[in-house]
Amino acid sequence: MAGASAKVVAMLLSVLATYGFAAGVGYTNDWLPAKATWYGQPNGAGPDDNGGACGFKNTNQYPFMSMTSCGNEPLFQDGKGCGACYQIRCTNNPSCSGQPRTVIITDMNYYPVARYHFDLSGTAFGAMAKPGLNDQLRHAGIIDIQFKRVPCYHRGLYVNFHVEAGSNPVYLAVLVEFANKDGTVVQLDVMESRPDGKPTRVWTPMRRSWGSIWRLDANHRLQGPFSLRMVSESGQTVIAKQVIPANWRANTNYGSKLCVSARCVGNGTGHGMQYPYVCPLAMVACHRKMATVDGLVCGRGDPFCSLTLSLSNPTTWIELKCTGGRDSALMADQQRGVGAAKTTSWFSRTGDDGTLSICITRLTSQSPEHVSGSSIRMAATMSCKVAAVVAILSVLVVHGSCKGHHVNYNVSDASAYGSGWLPARATWYGAPTGAGPDDNGGACGFKNVNQYPFSSMTSCGNEPLFKDGKGCGSCYQIRCNKDPSCSGNIETVIITDMNYYPVAKYHFDLSGTAFGAMAKPGLNDKLRHSGIIDIQFRRVPCNYPGLKINFHVEEGSNPVYFAVLVEYEDLDGDVVQVDLMESKSSYWTPMRESWGSIWRLDSNHRLQAPFSLRIRSDSGKTLVANNVIPANWSPNSNYRSIVQFS
Repeated sequence: MAGASAKVVAMLLSVLATYGFAAGVGYTNDWLPAKATWYGQPNGAGPDDNGGACGFKNTNQYPFMSMTSCGNEPLFQDGKGCGACYQIRCTNNPSCSGQPRTVIITDMNYYPVARYHFDLSGTAFGAMAKPGLNDQLRHAGIIDIQFKRVPCYHRGLYVNFHVEAGSNPVYLAVLVEFANKDGTVVQLDVMESRPDGKPTRVWTPMRRSWGSIWRLDANHRLQGPFSLRMVSESGQTVIAKQVIPANWRANTNYGSKLCVSARCVGNGTGHGMQYPYVCPLAMVACHRKMATVDGLVCGRGDPFCSLTLSLSNPTTWIELKCTGGRDSALMADQQRGVGAAKTTSWFSRTGDDGTLSICITRLTSQSPEHVSGSSIRMAATMSCKVAAVVAILSVLVVHGSCKGHHVNYNVSDASAYGSGWLPARATWYGAPTGAGPDDNGGACGFKNVNQYPFSSMTSCGNEPLFKDGKGCGSCYQIRCNKDPSCSGNIETVIITDMNYYPVAKYHFDLSGTAFGAMAKPGLNDKLRHSGIIDIQFRRVPCNYPGLKINFHVEEGSNPVYFAVLVEYEDLDGDVVQVDLMESKSSYWTPMRESWGSIWRLDSNHRLQAPFSLRIRSDSGKTLVANNVIPANWSPNSNYRSIVQFS
């Protein structure tokens, strides 16, 4: 994620000065040294709300089972390590059993005491003890442990996508969880559908919001159903086709189409070749009568095998059994023609009836369409009276990486005051006289940008302007003079959103209002019909007469999780760091940039209000708003300060 290094330096400067930069941990047979502590309840999952900075929910339940840990930066990796699995063991303390235990990274450790530091749940820490000595080990304080990275196996679970609260037609946020093998996701892309429900075949990259939550801020109403493409840390890509339906809702789970038993995880054999694969995502592929599922049928009947499934409890294991009378099989891609499936693999199991334990969460009667790119489609076949596996399924496994073309943008030029006019290109989106997004928001998190002080004079900025959220709130003067409809007059716009598809080194995707404001009187609409135009721009200080800095406590904040939007900063207009001081404390705790201009603090204790907030601007100026968040604060509320940059 762009800007990740800067975030790490800002948060952990003092720690890195002591311990140095530690790289992320790969798979190895060697045990590595680390330190371990624990927090929360002695038999708990860590956080009081059973969550954490990764965004996972109910970590006290399966598959986490409270065996969780905060990781310092080499383990958490600014969210990229969320979901990774590690074996840990301790031997130096008399209470240690020496037995390896597996834990999952679900949270961030902000105060490491070693190069690698596991701040474990009370349950996980105690699990390393000899029988009956759990509490004694928990009283040992900081202990030495050994650890190594291991693949994750969440038996019986499918990859789950949780659409986060706050998602709307132009903003989609998705939590990815229960990914086997690496356990981590380094990229998530979304494919929309056309109005007729067919996929657009265009993948749009989502951005990591925080932890294992990914987001897409769109400049149009998103059209479901949505397909999701995940890239794991090892480079494996899996596609969940139309996993989020057209009538999706926020704060809702959507399981992938089909999950296959851990028996699938291992080495598959096809055409004399062996290769590793996993099947956390698969799709039932059939277009004629083949299977009966709670009275519904799809696929081909006799002489092919028929299957009878029960979906009354979709998360339970189901035995698929051949009941037909002939040894025959249907390839998943048969109807697609030769070449659609490049490699075919059979999942074998001995037995006269050829059974395979799988779990199914949703059945589709449409065959998966071939996705272009370097891919291998693994299609298992069904055959009666032989050892070939029962079930038609298809898993997309794409080998390679998703690295974008690097462009050498000079961010400092765009950010500097007094740098003179710089060339850029401009487009516009939304309503002709609107503020851009339909909901008057954007990727910075600002609200009501159609009202003062934004007054619809807003813009999406590409990365040199948006700066991975650190450019939110920056003010720029713009003008155009090459188009006959341009007035040449100077207008001021504020960065409130992200432009994912730049057409130039510097690209302002303006609101309809801001774009039209550059026109000669009466020619606003004519200029808006000009398409992409050349403009000039320069950074200027922001000035909001009559306004003080405002803090909006975001929805979802609670006693152990605090998220705040910072807005209306004069001069620089943007914030590069926010710190929080609790009541009856003299210590400033650094908050982390969640997304845009929203900052968050994930605490291992109940936060004690009122809170003071300290903000630092792009130019290094610092302001303190003392006790600006009262003791009786509530989420989704504004708290106006009495301070302002000058």
